[in-house]
Amino acid sequence: MKRLFLSISAIVLLGLLNGCSGGLGMPLSKGDVDEVSRRIDQGADVNEADFVGFTPLMYSAKAGDVAMVQLLVERGADVNKGSGMHGTPLMLAAALGHAKVAALLLEKGADVNARNTMGQTALERAAYEGHAAIVKMLLDKGADADQAIENLKSFFRTGEKTDKAVALIESFLRAGGAIEAPHSF
Repeated sequence: MKRLFLSISAIVLLGLLNGCSGGLGMPLSKGDVDEVSRRIDQGADVNEADFVGFTPLMYSAKAGDVAMVQLLVERGADVNKGSGMHGTPLMLAAALGHAKVAALLLEKGADVNARNTMGQTALERAAYEGHAAIVKMLLDKGADADQAIENLKSFFRTGEKTDKAVALIESFLRAGGAIEAPHSF
């Protein structure tokens, strides 16, 4: 019985992977740009969210897959389509330290001040995780530093990590963005 359950679970999981994110799931998860391109040519929807609300672009941004992000954006992926508390592809890239993906998304029109359902922005998430290069990039692109600092203080309350996140943003503001900051906390 246990073996049957595991087999059924594996089939369901593979089906979800293959069918999620507009039919791009399995090749997307493998970073197979050619197969994803072929499936898009066959009608796969680059903006279709899966059962957890993630789009193909969100998965690619989360993975830091620059080539896949480039392909999806070129093929019509909405750079600002997000999912609830996870936010937008830019928020995922910023929180996980994927600077090249974040830069590409910004270049393609990602909203630097978009908020998730909890009110967080990419700047707050990058600062909280200590990604100094991304914090600088977002500030250079017009991220609202004052609102981010206020949100960090109220959302995350107090604590060493929050204090460091606020200090990171403030240090860039004081120095006009020309400081060397740690890449992580």
